[in-house]
Amino acid sequence: MSDQTKTNHHPHDPDHPNHPDHPHHPHHPHRPVSFKDVLGSFLLALAEGREISDQMSKYMAQQYLNDETMRGFPVPRPDIEKIDMELKFALHEDPCPNEAALSDRVNRTSVYTSYALTTSMEVGSLHDMLEEINIEAIRAESEKITTELIKDPTYLVGCTPWVSDVDMTTYDLDQVAHDILDTILKRKWAKLRDDSVEDVQLEMKRVLTPTKDRHEEGIIQLRKGLNKDPQPLKLMILHDDLMHVSKDVLSTLKLTFKIKDYEWHQVDMQDGEPAYKLVRE
Repeated sequence: MSDQTKTNHHPHDPDHPNHPDHPHHPHHPHRPVSFKDVLGSFLLALAEGREISDQMSKYMAQQYLNDETMRGFPVPRPDIEKIDMELKFALHEDPCPNEAALSDRVNRTSVYTSYALTTSMEVGSLHDMLEEINIEAIRAESEKITTELIKDPTYLVGCTPWVSDVDMTTYDLDQVAHDILDTILKRKWAKLRDDSVEDVQLEMKRVLTPTKDRHEEGIIQLRKGLNKDPQPLKLMILHDDLMHVSKDVLSTLKLTFKIKDYEWHQVDMQDGEPAYKLVRE
């Protein structure tokens, strides 16, 4: 068999991209999923879910109208302002054009986090809440923990073009404060004075908020500079895929979907017929 025959596979050959068993076939169960497909599916599901809900509200409104007693009752309609969700994922490949800038951003944010906390422990508000503080140990561990928590989310978000209607958090303030304080107390690098663990963690979040905001704004600026048609970022999100990867490479991304409602409003008359326009509430 010639080399030409070997490389030009027939569509019925499993090595042919159009074969259902080929990993890049669109319907293959283990085909890498791009992040835009995941995000688009969620947004589509939200829109379709609202449509189903509105259809039911329409039906109920008619039922209320036809009932003399219920006619005076308000028609129930679910109203969703925003939806927060977490996506568990692992990166499938590494095509990010912002890799160097994102790596630098993670490193600097980790240093800023460590500096903000240790400075507050030495001369700021946390100094009044903790005692017997091992500053050097806390400084090094805070930087390490922050890097571990924000690296993968920062990389994923930083490779995704910016969209104003979707907030994508890369610096989980609650998790960073919790993990750092938990490590400090378990390793006895500091002791609580009179405040509770919850109070100290809340103060740590307050101290770290400017660092978090600066980090998120920097990522947004990097995303705005991305090509609108970047190399798709592939994810592993299926249970079977994630079962076979190390927990060290798993990440959680928090997504916030803001729901904007529109209503039909009559704006004019055209040829004796009312003209309508969709207007945001």
